[in-house]
Amino acid sequence: MKVALLVPPSPFLFDPMTFPPLGVLYLSAYLKIRGHDVTVYDYNDPKDRFLKNWKRVEDSDVIGFTLTTPQFSEAVMLLGRLKRAFPDKYFVAGGPHASCDPQSCVDVGFDRVIVGPGEHELAILTAANLIRTKPKIISAEFPSPGFIDILPFPDRSAVDLKHYKYKIDGSAATSIITQRGCSYSCAFCCHWPGYQHMRFRRPDSVVQEIDEVKNIYGYEAFMVWDDEFNLNRERTLKLCRALKPLEIKFRCFIRSNLFDAELGKAMQDAGCVEVGCGVESGSQKVLTTIGKQTTVGNNTQARSICRMLGIRFKAFTIIGLPGEDEQSVQETREWIRKNEPDEFDVTINTPYPGSREWDHSEQFDLIFDKEAMRRSFYDGSYYKGPPKSPVATKALSAERIVQLRNEIEDEFNRTRKSRELWTK
Repeated sequence: MKVALLVPPSPFLFDPMTFPPLGVLYLSAYLKIRGHDVTVYDYNDPKDRFLKNWKRVEDSDVIGFTLTTPQFSEAVMLLGRLKRAFPDKYFVAGGPHASCDPQSCVDVGFDRVIVGPGEHELAILTAANLIRTKPKIISAEFPSPGFIDILPFPDRSAVDLKHYKYKIDGSAATSIITQRGCSYSCAFCCHWPGYQHMRFRRPDSVVQEIDEVKNIYGYEAFMVWDDEFNLNRERTLKLCRALKPLEIKFRCFIRSNLFDAELGKAMQDAGCVEVGCGVESGSQKVLTTIGKQTTVGNNTQARSICRMLGIRFKAFTIIGLPGEDEQSVQETREWIRKNEPDEFDVTINTPYPGSREWDHSEQFDLIFDKEAMRRSFYDGSYYKGPPKSPVATKALSAERIVQLRNEIEDEFNRTRKSRELWTK
């Protein structure tokens, strides 16, 4: 069977051509070893945007989309164009948005929607035209934990890797994952059914993939796209020991409550040069409310360990979380001032379908209009233009949340510029 896999445009990103779409490349590899003819189109790549490339789409039996919520409006427009051009084709939606809000994908015209990991289910759909007999919304069965180790490596040959540009310490880098899922349930984070079911790859499998990417494509640096690199301490230590002889550089994400000096040193020895950490807030009250299961002290300690080891530390923070007030925002500001992360993001809380904030909004001090937000998913308006807040709390209006967010970013940027001038 011929299958086209499409990645919708991501105009909300500063540079959508940073990393190749690993999820789709896993699908492509899995389908190909089962004898299917697969073509991948990344509509962020100029070479894939134009009508001249639709011939392979026209020849395909199944057209699969992967989409996140910010991509949803672009996916809807692309779906409409393709359905008008090829009304007899079957269109399948998968990916994070489809898993968290499958009905919205049915409503805009997808013939089938896969909830959860798509490799096995899409292979079944494309076998013997079973796509015609399945229900609209299909919940993928979660295979055994070892399933991730029998998956083929992502089909990086399906895209032109040189079109994706990312560097770590001056070295060209590409992406890799060593595990799937997250066992935590922060209120702002989307989790479709079964997502907390962890699937860890064997260290030798990760090493084999890195060796392959190095030998074929020449990459010596990697962005590890695990939700949290250090979810399983012993497994992380074992993986770091396996990575050390490879002499690579990598960047990853960590949870501060699971991070300590021994683990940090093992990661540094393995080539880790930067971590991103979901600090979220400098307020313990807010961290507790959102179920983060970290403390302000955990975040401070993780920052200190990274400073001691020379690992860059990027702090991800959010303004407008449930229960946010002037005091909690000030505590976040003070945490940033005192700990001086090497880099940081300060974003505005945005509830998404599939998160506890959205699905159980009555449990949180958070005010937002679900219908207005749904409309923004359809037209993409939220993701364009200057920062704006879709939420308010009892203590902070949406306008005040935006103001506070901008003040923190402006202050930190001024401090960083001053520090750079001082060290020149």
